[in-house]
Amino acid sequence: MNSVNRLDQSKLSGSTLEQVQKALYDHFSGVAVHLDGPIGIRPNSEIYRAHIDTFAPIEAAVKHCLVPGTRLPDQSAAKEQFLALERVHGALAKRNTRYRVPTPLYFAPTLATFAMSWVDGESLTKKMRHPAVLIDGPGWFEDIGADRKSTRLN
Repeated sequence: MNSVNRLDQSKLSGSTLEQVQKALYDHFSGVAVHLDGPIGIRPNSEIYRAHIDTFAPIEAAVKHCLVPGTRLPDQSAAKEQFLALERVHGALAKRNTRYRVPTPLYFAPTLATFAMSWVDGESLTKKMRHPAVLIDGPGWFEDIGADRKSTRLN
């Protein structure tokens, strides 16, 4: 099976995609919302790139969370990830840091989907897993709301 077929079979169903687009349209006061992708597919999620035609256009990532190995929306995972994004964004926004975290934009719990600002570059998750990551002294993990005991870097 080639990758194009895999992408076609994995992406959101037409009705779910329309629901996500409509939810974003409603949230952003009726401006046009264009979704491209999926640009990333994993067993537990699909990520789309969105262009939101507000006065100052917004580039966003839209993540649809799935129960692993199914096409069913995973509402609890979406909520947990969105809350974690809010916590990390809030903690890092207060610091003079070289890392940027996407701004949480919108959460649609019934669709198990959330939107965040698009940030170009290498992800913080990849940086944290890289053995050469430099951590900004003691307390850095706690500042972003992480628990050292449950955080694995490899």
